[in-house]
Amino acid sequence: MDLSFILTLFVFITALIFIFSNGYNNSADIVATIVSTQSLSLRKAVVLAAICEFFGAVFLGTGVAKTMITGVIDPMVLQSSQSAGVTMIFASLLGAALWNIFCTRLGFPVSASHSLIGALTGSMYIGYGVHSIKWYGILKLILIMIATPFIGLLIGFLVTKITYFLVEGSTPRIKKVFKVLQILFSMLMAFSHGANDTQKTVGIIMLSLLATGNAAAGTVSLWVKIPVAVFMSFGILFGGEHVIKTVGAGIYKIRQINGFAAQFSGSIVLYFSTVFGYPVSSTHIISSAIMGTGSAEKAKYVKWDKIIEIVFVWVITMPLAAVVSGLIHLLLKKMLSI
Repeated sequence: MDLSFILTLFVFITALIFIFSNGYNNSADIVATIVSTQSLSLRKAVVLAAICEFFGAVFLGTGVAKTMITGVIDPMVLQSSQSAGVTMIFASLLGAALWNIFCTRLGFPVSASHSLIGALTGSMYIGYGVHSIKWYGILKLILIMIATPFIGLLIGFLVTKITYFLVEGSTPRIKKVFKVLQILFSMLMAFSHGANDTQKTVGIIMLSLLATGNAAAGTVSLWVKIPVAVFMSFGILFGGEHVIKTVGAGIYKIRQINGFAAQFSGSIVLYFSTVFGYPVSSTHIISSAIMGTGSAEKAKYVKWDKIIEIVFVWVITMPLAAVVSGLIHLLLKKMLSI
């Protein structure tokens, strides 16, 4: 077996570990509100989410994967050396995975989009220089990543205000309606999240296949999507309960009406981002939606200190993931003499 084949195998294995860690961490984004409001038990919520994640990953298009393949770096430079190209991809995945796991153990919801794009940029810079990176594409994605949480916050705020106006004077039985709506929109959230987040990893695997001449630029293979979808679903099933507590109750003590507003807002923003091929952060979107619904009800009860903590991790994720993957790439280049 030649070096490029071995490295490609390592990329595939690392990608599956990464997407598992992604599901483990991001299970909070999907089920935190319905668990915190006791609309579903934790076990039922994660099983339902895992099923929806799988179907979303397999059936909701390939736009995000294609953005990862052609929108962040110049994929054609990877073919100049198969071993060097696959080494770059491996360093990116390993750096992003290590950062994800580190943040998860500390109980912080971390953006897989930020960590993966940051890691890919750092590793690509070390391997191929500044001109191999599509800075305009990265800037565009950063702006979208900044905009989508604000959109989620605004929708969450407005939906909460409108809902309270519509249900004023209703009997307590209205809670059952919001319980059902909350579960339905959490399913849409899981479906959209499965498509968006798995496609990022699928795109990285396809880059490694492109580097070895086993795929054409912009193509996405079903045989790659399915195992990635399976490992994402397993990550959701074993989701970190401590992160669920941070998102579900650490930001605002939510009730079913807040849970509905947050899931509605988050699922809509994430779904349309996926349809248009934008890799976004479900962590940012759902956390911001919770801020929006909390602010609409009682802004002073929103736990802003916890939000500042989470935002700090969001801000440092991309540069630190770039540094980690860059250092890993340097180490691998020396070890493999590439």
